[in-house]
Amino acid sequence: MMNKSITVCVPTCLNNSRYFLELMLSISNQTMLPDHIMIVLSGKNKTRVTFEKLIKELSKQIPKNIDPEFIIVDKFGLSHARNTGIDLCKTDILIFGDDDDIWDKNKIYLIHQTFLKSGVCLVRHRFNILVDNKIKNAPNKFKIIPNIFLIGVTNLAGGGSSLSGSTSIFKTLKFNETLFGCEDWEFWLRAYFVGIPILNIKKELVSYRIHPKRMTKQLNDVFIYDILVRFIFLKNLLFLMVGLILGFIRSLLKYILIFPSFLIQKIKTRD
Repeated sequence: MMNKSITVCVPTCLNNSRYFLELMLSISNQTMLPDHIMIVLSGKNKTRVTFEKLIKELSKQIPKNIDPEFIIVDKFGLSHARNTGIDLCKTDILIFGDDDDIWDKNKIYLIHQTFLKSGVCLVRHRFNILVDNKIKNAPNKFKIIPNIFLIGVTNLAGGGSSLSGSTSIFKTLKFNETLFGCEDWEFWLRAYFVGIPILNIKKELVSYRIHPKRMTKQLNDVFIYDILVRFIFLKNLLFLMVGLILGFIRSLLKYILIFPSFLIQKIKTRD
């Protein structure tokens, strides 16, 4: 069975070097190492010079068996950083990660095996939560296998550290760069809506770190973008429904107008 090449993409502002280095350590300890690691740097209040200084300091502390490529982008935003990684990715599989999480040592191997069996698809998996350096079980609702209905209710598919897929799919869908919250959920909504194959690994392959600066704690921003995402989809669905209804009426009128003359012509042909 032929192996598929793998890229790991981690967008980060490098706000916490210790968390980032713990992530790098967990990637270096994988039973199957990726072919390429991209660290996409995007910071609202950080200059290129600041990032270059941080890269120099961190490179000395990253395990020697991995050699991540650091990419500095000028535009701020998680979606833009991810899309930059998508544009630059040259491997078959792209695995996203958050900069403050810990990976199970078999994460890349299990994701790779899933792609070997299933071909072009997206893959998600379960996760634990990491609070004060203690790993706890995530709520049971995240163990449910999502469908289009459940994804419409809320994001049960997971965040950036539970997201991997065929690079060809990411290059087609990409992330919505107008959103600065709920980007993951909006991506999953589109993927489920258009029927992309989404496979589920029933194993906790990442420990999400819960801390005050985590985006999901910024409830005000999350609420605003939660409403915005729903509005975008409801507006598009409304236009689709109106179009489908008009199309139905058009087809019905066309049938009513054309069928009688077709029937008369058929009767004359028999005579």
